[in-house]
Amino acid sequence: MDHGQHFDREMRETNWHRFWQRQLERREQIVAWLDTLGVGPGDRFLDVGSGPGLASLLAAERVGRRGRVVALDRNPEALELLRHQARRRKLDWIETITADAAAMPFLSGAFTHAMLTLVLHHLVDPMPVMKEIRRVLAAAGGA
Repeated sequence: MDHGQHFDREMRETNWHRFWQRQLERREQIVAWLDTLGVGPGDRFLDVGSGPGLASLLAAERVGRRGRVVALDRNPEALELLRHQARRRKLDWIETITADAAAMPFLSGAFTHAMLTLVLHHLVDPMPVMKEIRRVLAAAGGA
């Protein structure tokens, strides 16, 4: 079994509700990261490997309807939990995309900010993902 297959199996077996609870425990840390990035009204925020997407929800509150928030994850179950949480919070401008972070379906420079958490340790070679994040960030963007 190659690393990609192992990762996919691991994600299928993940209890996403428990993972959501773990994200909630890290809320203050995520808020601090968003502060450091300077995420604010009208920004375009990409959450790479979002899982159930607490960072996406918190970013959506900051960027507002004029901004853009995209949560990208390989696991549709995690993104379904995010869509549920977004509906509960009336944050209907969050987009969810099921895709591989090493081949993102976005134009170059599409985002002002990107966040990647709890992903790199799953990757055999993180460089393709890091290069892809750099590609989709605007020239003055932050990650």
